Amino acid sequence: MAPFYSVLRSASRRASPFAVRAIDSSAASYGETVAPNPIRNRLFLNSWRRCCSPPVQHFSTAVAAKKKKKQSSYDDHLIRIINSEIKCARESELHDCAVDIPDGLPFKVEDNVGERFIELKRGYQNEVIKIKVDLQNARCEAAYDDNDKDIEPQPSIPVVITVLKHNVSCLQFDAIVLPDRICIRGLKLKESESSETQLAYTGPDFSDLDESLQKCFQQYLEARGLTSSTAIFLLEYAISKETKEYLRWLGTLKKIIEI
Repeated sequence: MAPFYSVLRSASRRASPFAVRAIDSSAASYGETVAPNPIRNRLFLNSWRRCCSPPVQHFSTAVAAKKKKKQSSYDDHLIRIINSEIKCARESELHDCAVDIPDGLPFKVEDNVGERFIELKRGYQNEVIKIKVDLQNARCEAAYDDNDKDIEPQPSIPVVITVLKHNVSCLQFDAIVLPDRICIRGLKLKESESSETQLAYTGPDFSDLDESLQKCFQQYLEARGLTSSTAIFLLEYAISKETKEYLRWLGTLKKIIEI
């Protein structure tokens, strides 16, 4: 995958293209062919040898051994690069970091080892609130200040927020989690949580809604626990999980190469 962890570890990412180029260079050398010998003054003797002895079989064995040696060398080089990446990840500040769930967090965290999704869930009056995170969509992107000027890129996680009403109809928000807030980017009205069809009229883009209505929807989610403190926790938790999953993925990759 394109790990969220690796976005935050820019130094290692700068080393990765070099590693790829090194592998490609080695692979190119493995693909070189030897120019044929132009000497042809013993054709009859060569023909006789093909009939009376098995030089072709002997040659094939030598070629197979050579290919095996080259393949082994290539695999060893790949494993060295993977080991370097594992070492770098383990030495980072993010390795094996634990994020404690705050006492005041109103959501229950559902997270299974080896899966790319995290889900936060809670009940609120007659509603069920869910926040679903897909780690493979996490990234860094430029944010903007009040003057529409780019500021430093920062970690961000796209999430889907579902507000299920009476287990029947629901509101579904497409949002993005930033280090200090959760920003709504889209809104869908659905007949049920599992329904793939929307109601006939989908409404305008969220950014085209009246600013006061946009603000009210932000407050609507904040009242249900999607506050800045939830954003901070969710971002830290996602970074921690992605780091662990990335290391696990590297370890599995190494085992497969070594088989």
